[in-house]
Amino acid sequence: MTVLGIRGTAFRFWLALTALSLAGILVMAGYFIRTEGALLEAALRNEALAGANLLASAVGSDVQGGDVDRINSLSWALLNQPNIQYVRVIDANGRVMTQREKAHYVADVLTVQVPVLAMDKKLGMVEIAVRMTELRKQQKYRFDYTVAVACLASLGAGAFAAWVSRRLTLPLVRLTEAARRVADGDRAVCVPEVGTGETAALAAAFNQMAAAVADHRASLQAEIRKATISLAEKVETLEAMDRIFRSVMAQNARRDEVIKTLISHIQARVTADALFIAVWDEGTKTAEFYMWEGRSTGIVTDSVPLDQTRLPAVADEGQPRICADLSREDLCPQEEEFLALGYHSIVYVPVMAGDKALGTIIVSNREAGFYADGTVDRLMELAQAIAIALKSAHAYASLNSAFWQMIRTLSRAIDMRDAYTGGHSEQVMLLSRTIARLAGLSDSEIETVGIAGLLHDVGKIGIRESILQKPGPLSAAEFNEMKSHSALGAELLRPIGLFRNVADIVYHHHEHYDGRGYPVGLAGENIPIASRVIAIADAIDAMASSRPYRKGLPPDVIREELRKHAGAQFDPRLVEIVLRHFDELITVVSRTADKAV
Repeated sequence: MTVLGIRGTAFRFWLALTALSLAGILVMAGYFIRTEGALLEAALRNEALAGANLLASAVGSDVQGGDVDRINSLSWALLNQPNIQYVRVIDANGRVMTQREKAHYVADVLTVQVPVLAMDKKLGMVEIAVRMTELRKQQKYRFDYTVAVACLASLGAGAFAAWVSRRLTLPLVRLTEAARRVADGDRAVCVPEVGTGETAALAAAFNQMAAAVADHRASLQAEIRKATISLAEKVETLEAMDRIFRSVMAQNARRDEVIKTLISHIQARVTADALFIAVWDEGTKTAEFYMWEGRSTGIVTDSVPLDQTRLPAVADEGQPRICADLSREDLCPQEEEFLALGYHSIVYVPVMAGDKALGTIIVSNREAGFYADGTVDRLMELAQAIAIALKSAHAYASLNSAFWQMIRTLSRAIDMRDAYTGGHSEQVMLLSRTIARLAGLSDSEIETVGIAGLLHDVGKIGIRESILQKPGPLSAAEFNEMKSHSALGAELLRPIGLFRNVADIVYHHHEHYDGRGYPVGLAGENIPIASRVIAIADAIDAMASSRPYRKGLPPDVIREELRKHAGAQFDPRLVEIVLRHFDELITVVSRTADKAV
C-alpha cells in the first residue's frame, strides 16, 4: 500500500469515527433537549396546578354562596403572578362566574383546570392559563447551550478521532515511506520505534530488515562491481588478444617483430618496472631474452645460457611462479642480476603449446610483494594468445627458411648453367637489399627486392648454353636472344601468385633511366623502383667480377662508371646513395677478383 493509500484509509477512518461520534453527540443532545423541555413544562404545569388548587380550595364556599366579589379578589391576587395569563372560575352549570386576565394577550399558554369541591361535591371549576414565554426562553437557552456543547463535543471528537487516526496510521506511513526509500537504494533508513507496542515492534522489525537489506545490497553491489571489473578485464584481454593476432598477421609473423608487439600489449595490461619474453632452443641450450625496462627506451635482446635461469624449472612445472621477494629466495645467477638491478618481485608465466613450453613471460617490480593472483590470471590469459603468436612465428620462420632455400636453390641452378656467373644471383640479392634499405624502402619492399635479385636471371633457363657459355663477345643475333631472358623470366614467374610483383621487377630490370633499355624502353620514374635498384646491383657485381676476357674492375673504376652513367643507364638519385655508401656496398661483393664468371 502506498503512502497516499494509507492516508486515504486514515481519512476514511477519521471520517467514520467523527461521524459516529457526532451522531452519538446529536442523539444525546436531542434526548437532553427533549428531557429538559418536558421537565420545564412539567414544572410550569405543577406551578399552575398549585395556584389553581389553592384558588379552588379558597373559593369553594364562595362559589356555593355566590360571593363573586371575594372570588374576584382572590383571582386578582393570583393573577399578579408573572406567568399567569388569565384566571377563570366556572360554576357547576358551566357559567363563568369571574374571569381575570392580563391586558397583554399571549397566545402561547398552558391551561390547567382544577374542580371546586365541597364534601366531594363538585361545585364548579377553576381554570388557569399560564404563559409559555418563559418556558420557551428556557427551552431556547437550553437548546443553544446543548448545541454549543454538542459542537464543542463534536470538535473534540473530531480532534480525538484525528489523533487516534494519526497515532494508528503514522507508523504505517513511516514504514511505507521507509520501504520506498529502501527500494530507491537509500541505505540509511531508520523508522522511529514509537507508538503502540505492536507498531513499535513492527518498526523495530522493519529496521532490522532494512539493515539486513542494506548489508545484502552492499554485498551484492560489491559482487557486481567485482564481476563488472572481472568482465571488463576479460573483455580487455580479448581485445588485447585480438590486437595481438592482428599485429602478428600484419607483421607476417616474424618472431622479433611479433615479440616486440607482444611486449607492448603486456606492458599496457600489467604494471611492471621491467618486462621480458624469453624463448629458447633446446639444441643450443640458450634463451633469447627480449627485454623492456621502464627507465630505458626500446627493447633490447640478450642471449643467456638456460642453466643460469629458472626457465627450465618453470617449463617443467608448466605453472606460473611468483617470487614475492628475491632477497628471501634461493636465486639462480640471472635472478641475482635482477636483484642487483633493484628488482624484488618477479612473476614467471610459461607460454605453453600443449605440453611443450615455447617461452616464458617474466614481469618484475622494484617493490617486494607487488604482484598477486590477479596479475598472474591476466598473464595466463595473454599467454594463450602469445603461445599462438609464437607458434605462428615459428611456423612462419620455418616456412620462410624453406621458401628462401628454394629460391636460392633455383638461383644456383640458373647460375650453374652459366659457368662464368656462379654465385652472381646471390651477390645481386645482397647488394639489392642493402641499396633498398639505404634508399628508405619498407621492410616488405626490401624483402621483395631480395627475392627479385635472386631470380632476376631466371629467364636464362630458356637461353641456349652456347650463348651463356660463350667465352667471347656475343654477336648481334646472340645478344638479341640474350636480351629476351628478362621477358622469359617474367613469363615464368607471373603464374605464381607469390611472385607477381617479382615478375614485373624482373621484367624491367634491364630498362635504362633514359629510356634506351629493354624490353619495352621505359624511362625515369616509370621504371619500378625495385627494378632500378637491381639494375645498379647487377652492374656493380658484373663490374666487380672477373671474366675470361678481363679481370674484375677496381672499386675506383666502378665508382667512376656509376657516376658516368647516372641519369642515362641508372637512376641518378640511387647512384648518389650508392656512391655515398660505396665502401659499405663494395664489401658485400664477396667473390674474389679472379673468380670465374
